[in-house]
Amino acid sequence: MSHVEGSDQLIGKLDVFADTMGKLCFELYDREMIAAQEEAVSLIPVDTGKARDALASEAALKKDTDGRSGETTWSFGMITIAIQKAAYYLFWIEFGTKGSAKGELLYPGVVDKRSRSGRLRKARRRKRGRPAMPARPWFRPAQINLFRRLEKLQDLDRLVRSAMKAARLADAE
Repeated sequence: MSHVEGSDQLIGKLDVFADTMGKLCFELYDREMIAAQEEAVSLIPVDTGKARDALASEAALKKDTDGRSGETTWSFGMITIAIQKAAYYLFWIEFGTKGSAKGELLYPGVVDKRSRSGRLRKARRRKRGRPAMPARPWFRPAQINLFRRLEKLQDLDRLVRSAMKAARLADAE
């Protein structure tokens, strides 16, 4: 059996390269998550600034790593009770609200109907109209941009894996 000089060193260097690329990818994922948080926070419309400040805190971005599999998951948003109290209204900002006209029924479809307790529930009409609040998305654009950036990182990871597979340095997966 023939032996190529320096092949052991080449394989060792390629193994180090693979480990380094793996660590680099994890660091890039971490940076991308922080960038997505910053982007989402920058898109939040500011009224009092409580919601923006709550989601800009470190407690709003949580990284969990599974001890058995080593899988890393990220959570962003209403994680703690303090953030939930400060930013509860962000759902309505993200999706908007429906308006109502003066004289519209408060309980549409219910004219005179008995409730479960047996009370007669009469339909009331609105005394004044309420304009609709348009949607001002802040989370979805940041999430979509994050997915686009992560897709590029996954392409880089696939490229490294396929190069190692072609060099027969990695097990076929």
